[in-house]
Amino acid sequence: MKPFDDYPEGGAAILRKLGRSNARREDGLWLMNHAGQDKCVWCEISLVDDYYHWLLLNVDHVIPESECKRLGIPSEWHHSFTNAVLACSGCNTFDNHYSAEWQRPKSASEWTLPEFLLLRDSVFKERRERLLKRRREEIDFFEIYIMGYSRLANQG
Repeated sequence: MKPFDDYPEGGAAILRKLGRSNARREDGLWLMNHAGQDKCVWCEISLVDDYYHWLLLNVDHVIPESECKRLGIPSEWHHSFTNAVLACSGCNTFDNHYSAEWQRPKSASEWTLPEFLLLRDSVFKERRERLLKRRREEIDFFEIYIMGYSRLANQG
């Protein structure tokens, strides 16, 4: 499943641990070089076509860290590139309170890698739909209130 098919081992293995560095340097470059990403995986805006888009580049956890902790997912799994994607800053903040309500917590030892990967892929699909809907709402707001305000200000 895209984007994970392009990851080392087809995204089906736990990859190295994410650093705690600037997303535009180490972790972002790793995703560009090893997973072929140069766009936001959610809205598909290019993150490398100019300097201002480059400044928007974030590394996003597909299953948010708080959810991983709540669900008992082993930290070495949720802090790995296996659970990370490139995102623009807008999409990275639109769905920060994601919760997998249907998933029951387990202990870390109960999780299997196939279960984690299945959850990651499911959460990716669900979050993508939610983020695209949220982005459409934000575009509508911008066009009505911000662009409308600018037109009125320019007329006066």
